[in-house]
Amino acid sequence: MNEIDCTKVKKYRDLLEKTIQEINSVAIIKETFINELSSVIDFNVAKDIINGDKDISLLETEEFNSFLMLLYKKTKNEVFNPLKYKKCDHVRSQNQKMFNASFKEDFFKEQCYSAETKRVAKILFGKIGEIEHDYNQDIFSFDTSQFEEVLISLKATTIRSLQNSISTIEQYINFATKKEKVSKDKGNVANRYSKKEEIAQFLDKTAEEAMIFTKVDIDALSNYADNSQDGVILNLVFDGISHRNKFLELRNIRIQDVNKDNLVINIPQLVDEVTGEIYPPRQVPISSHTLRMIERAMKDEQYVSITGKSVRKYKIAESDYILRGLRNNFQIKWENIPQRIIRIADMAGYPYLNATNIAYSGQIYYVRKLMKEGLTIDEACNRIIKRFNISENESAYYYLKSRIEKANEIFE
Repeated sequence: MNEIDCTKVKKYRDLLEKTIQEINSVAIIKETFINELSSVIDFNVAKDIINGDKDISLLETEEFNSFLMLLYKKTKNEVFNPLKYKKCDHVRSQNQKMFNASFKEDFFKEQCYSAETKRVAKILFGKIGEIEHDYNQDIFSFDTSQFEEVLISLKATTIRSLQNSISTIEQYINFATKKEKVSKDKGNVANRYSKKEEIAQFLDKTAEEAMIFTKVDIDALSNYADNSQDGVILNLVFDGISHRNKFLELRNIRIQDVNKDNLVINIPQLVDEVTGEIYPPRQVPISSHTLRMIERAMKDEQYVSITGKSVRKYKIAESDYILRGLRNNFQIKWENIPQRIIRIADMAGYPYLNATNIAYSGQIYYVRKLMKEGLTIDEACNRIIKRFNISENESAYYYLKSRIEKANEIFE
């Protein structure tokens, strides 16, 4: 490993210590940061750093490098980029990471990839290159065991992304066969991994667990968001307000729709602006924390935008909608909702925080809650399908029940 010149970061010592204090001040962020840091350095060392019990200047080179890298990933602040402080500034190019790079470049040319597709493919083959270098073999020569090692190393979080990677590798091996780099009799090892059931086992299980958020997580993240207008989105989606159809329900809730005494939201009849489909009125129960966030969001008069060291404030439109836009946009635009979730995800270091995973997490939480109250998993799933306005069909029920069973394994 290249050494870090610690003297280069002395002038940023105050900023480093301030950042550590900020992480330490929010329990959920602190816990996440320590857990992530402890995956690359000793847990007790990670804990001591964040608690302020260990001086950063006393860290070993590897520990300091890992600490800076995690800070850099979380803050996107170039001050924390470890590459700036390495005594050896040599960094491998993507081509150098690829094994048999010139042949792979020939493959890109034949495929007539766009610049963006080529960039993504080079990243993929850069990751694969580490294993190819270890075996001193191109992936087109890999056997089943070696190929599965590659699939695991990709750390894919979704079936779709893994399918895309396998498809690119499959095309590459076909190209190698065509160029007689590998015998036709050997076959294409990637062809064996076409069914979802076969490749699901290679998904990153750590990422899968990270996609389930507890109610404590959601309440803490919403509570500490820079704006209550942002934070309340998490609570509403978690409790059952639908995020489908460009957040149609979420965008159209008014304060008069909230029954504070009974803790329910009365969603009115809505019309999809694109398809013209009419959705009947319905009721969604909410938690007491969600109600408090709604009340805070209604009181927000300014929207705070923090970028690096700069802080900007914008006037929030006055209206009876819970989610409002800025200035004269009395109703939020649908495009702004995922952007606001991303803001919180970046702040908290949760790359898997999005509307879909929040909704899934809410479904898991409320099914498990009903089961603890004595309902069977079938009875609980039927209630939650209605609460989250999920299509009442066999497929939807099957997937919900599968998520619950998987979550039970994880929590146990």
